[in-house]
Amino acid sequence: MPTFFKSLKFKFALAISLLVVLILLVDAIITVITKSREMKEDITVNAQSYAEMSVKPICEGYQVYYTSGFYKFREIMLDFLRMNRNVKKIQILDVSGAVCFDSEELETGRYLLSPSERKISETGLLENIKKLVCTAGPYQLNKYEKGWEIVVPYIEEWGRHRFSVRYLVLYDISS
Repeated sequence: MPTFFKSLKFKFALAISLLVVLILLVDAIITVITKSREMKEDITVNAQSYAEMSVKPICEGYQVYYTSGFYKFREIMLDFLRMNRNVKKIQILDVSGAVCFDSEELETGRYLLSPSERKISETGLLENIKKLVCTAGPYQLNKYEKGWEIVVPYIEEWGRHRFSVRYLVLYDISS
């Protein structure tokens, strides 16, 4: 038996086995990277479609219920967040950059600050809020999490543009 391990056949079989393992490992790594990119793209496309379809009911709910019936508005917003679990934050912003609503308010069940007290200062975001088209791009949510920022204008029936909705989407494939 010891002579078999020293034999050329064993060494050749061991080399072939290691080569097969290496090929399978490289294939698995490539598959994971490819699937991860595809999932991020799917999440991005899905979130952008979701944002464009939900902006009207979100803004109309805000106009009707935010000040007169916050708890009804809260339920509407919780439903929207449940519909797309990758959307981590929704903000309603007026074209001047004031934050009219932030989904963080849903945690407390009350207003955090009045819109006049909280303003957006990021130049790029301010420009996107004023645009009449949907804008989207990568966004660093925090030190460890990357995501996608989508800003969709709400154009009222007669063409007035007072609000835009900002969606922060996290590439979390575990939820």
